[in-house]
Amino acid sequence: MKKTLIDLFNKLCRKIPGKRFLKTMFDNFQFFFLWRLVFNLYKLKKIDEKLLLFVADSDTEVPVEYKSLFQKAEKEGYKCVCIFKFKSGNSVTAKNIINKFKSDLKFQKYFAVAKTTFLREYYLPAYANKPRKNTNLVQLWHGCGAFKKFSYSTKDTDWGLESALFEKYRVHKNYTHILVSSEHIIEQYSEAFSADEKNIYPWGVPRTDVYFDHNFVKKQKDILIERFPTLSGRKIILWAPTFRGNNLDKSYNDKAIDFIKLCSAISDDTAFLIKLHPRAAKGLVFSAEEQEAMKNKVFNISNDVSIETALCSADIVITDYSSLIFEYALLSRPMIFFAYDLEKYNCERSFYFDYESFIPGKIAKNTDELIDCIFNAEKDFNKEKNDAFLKKFMSACDGKSTERIFERLIKN
Repeated sequence: MKKTLIDLFNKLCRKIPGKRFLKTMFDNFQFFFLWRLVFNLYKLKKIDEKLLLFVADSDTEVPVEYKSLFQKAEKEGYKCVCIFKFKSGNSVTAKNIINKFKSDLKFQKYFAVAKTTFLREYYLPAYANKPRKNTNLVQLWHGCGAFKKFSYSTKDTDWGLESALFEKYRVHKNYTHILVSSEHIIEQYSEAFSADEKNIYPWGVPRTDVYFDHNFVKKQKDILIERFPTLSGRKIILWAPTFRGNNLDKSYNDKAIDFIKLCSAISDDTAFLIKLHPRAAKGLVFSAEEQEAMKNKVFNISNDVSIETALCSADIVITDYSSLIFEYALLSRPMIFFAYDLEKYNCERSFYFDYESFIPGKIAKNTDELIDCIFNAEKDFNKEKNDAFLKKFMSACDGKSTERIFERLIKN
């Protein structure tokens, strides 16, 4: 019944004449009038020196990017408010539209009085009003390093907004601080956010602190085995690709690996784990023949364990263009890059650095090459190249990022 009503509502929405024009009018009303009105009303109040605002409108709980800072601040007596995604989902329904409307107004209410506001991705309501004097608007971007191009670096492409929209809504223009994982990538983030380099701070990334905690790293394998007992004592290979498609709403994953061939090649003491991007995790379907070959050898853990647990448990990681390579490099373990569509991806999205010389591992472009890379992963692992990779892209990540950011930005 509920699904029928949702379908009916969506059909009605599609039939509204000039709906794109109406949406643009409503967006402009919010951005240029309503959000500014609410912000200016609450701006009459004093700044709350102990109030921190965290925006997590893609999540229903505190995401990993914020968790250590959030916990540290609460422990130190700060009031932490989080703007979450409403749990009813992303479908176009009256309830969801109202919830989103209320959430955006709630942001303006707290943004006007919070000492520091944290973002981790694009967030339109943050661009309607400049932060008050002596307050901070901090972009704690969800990806470490500098890998795939994004934001202003992809404007006027399928991957980015039109230049006119960037200018109209002052996208990314209000940040007082942009936090990055290394001083050597300030130039790339300056381009991506169209920001002055003086506003970019190489203070590290809080979520990377756990990779310097040996007890945490060791415990993650136990967590994985508790969930999947048959993995005990086996070599763990993790396949964690980024999504395909030019935006998250249309994201998908290619089934580019021949899993029957792969499973016939790897031994029984090896387990192959699949960890897909959350927004594309449902899109991988296997035939009955594939499922039979994969039995007790391939495990889809996409919805079962965190990426931190998966990375810490893996002996080898196979990925493509995902920024998780920066975190996994901290563990100094072999990586394989299954870049079967490199030419196409480079043409459509592009990178900040030459892909083939940038990555700290071997490239495979088909299943046979992937199998060969797996068998030779330990032998091919180049620690010197991995260390140089870390020095360039992760030099500010030392296990103390949370403490450093708290002391310099929040407590100061």
